Amino acid sequence: EWSLVANAPGELPCGRSGHSVARCGNAVYLFGGYNDLTNPRVRDDLWSFDLETSTWTSLNALTEHGVAPMARYMHAAVAGADGVYVLTGMGVGVYLTDLWKFDTASSLWWKLPGAPDPERPEDGPDRFIKRQKRVEEERRRSQKQHRNRNRGNASFEASTSDGAAKEHNGDASASSEAPTDSPKSDDDALLLPQFPEARSAAAAVLLHAQHFLLVAFGRGEQTYFADCAVIDLHAA
Repeated sequence: EWSLVANAPGELPCGRSGHSVARCGNAVYLFGGYNDLTNPRVRDDLWSFDLETSTWTSLNALTEHGVAPMARYMHAAVAGADGVYVLTGMGVGVYLTDLWKFDTASSLWWKLPGAPDPERPEDGPDRFIKRQKRVEEERRRSQKQHRNRNRGNASFEASTSDGAAKEHNGDASASSEAPTDSPKSDDDALLLPQFPEARSAAAAVLLHAQHFLLVAFGRGEQTYFADCAVIDLHAA
């Protein structure tokens, strides 16, 4: 049975969508989001909700150098033992690739190494469009290679019933289609040193005693992603 949580008197965050919430200790942390009904804006505010007192607190958190994550919505957030990780999302006219940690003990933001800053349309529309075309061409080339491998394997299986000579030809055909740089195992594929492309609405989860952060799926500029990527937080 659902029940409405009554807020204690005090300042409250405004209504929004596309925000993130993550629990760390006895508090739930809310970050970012978008409100296009009153004073339309992409938000960069951080709030904590105390689960014992039902009290909201505005956290004007910065890094030691006086900066904070860019305003965003449709991003991902996940809680660790000592903080909340915020990553990717949609900023003001740009898909983001950055990774941040809010340290609940020090109340400071920390920017962690992630992907390079995304190419922004305002920095050069032609350059941005060409990059998107390269991504799409690479996706199509990968799909074509996959289809060719399947045809090669089917040819090999059919040739086994026609004798050793055809089997040899089929095997050679299948071998010629096999990629030379494929990972050795599923674990190797998961831990390739690649950060996911810029996206919004991704999901994230901590793995292996909170040593790794897995990012899954999301929406890009021209496509919906169906991939996963992992970053080693201890190496960050």
